[in-house]
Amino acid sequence: MELEKEIERLKYQIHLLKMMVPGDEFPFYLFVMDHGIAQEQHHLLRRYLYLANHRWNHMSGEPQDEASLLYYESAKASFLDEAGAFGIGGERFVTETCPSYEEFEQFVKAALPADVDPEYLLQSLLKQNIYGSLCGHLLKTQVAP
Repeated sequence: MELEKEIERLKYQIHLLKMMVPGDEFPFYLFVMDHGIAQEQHHLLRRYLYLANHRWNHMSGEPQDEASLLYYESAKASFLDEAGAFGIGGERFVTETCPSYEEFEQFVKAALPADVDPEYLLQSLLKQNIYGSLCGHLLKTQVAP
């Protein structure tokens, strides 16, 4: 019974914290809380976004220095290890092709809770200016239903 009371108290405290976070300034963080995205899933998502952003910048013609390329390779290896721990074949998400909405959607379905809408997730990232250029590109490559 004490455990149930503690869980209820924690839920209420989270509810209060969410009321204090301005949704128009931090839509992505509210999205993470509202959809029950675990810390490991959040970390994997951020790493995926970094890798996709790196590919997007490379495809856009942005010059890349050696340190950036070394960090990219290290992040790619970490992503593959983390994705493997989730039972996800991460190789399909670290190609050298331009990232697309379809690829992002596949990643979301493989790594995040089932109720996560990839389009809404991208919009929340874009509004919070997290990888804004990449998110804008992915939304533009979305095929209309």
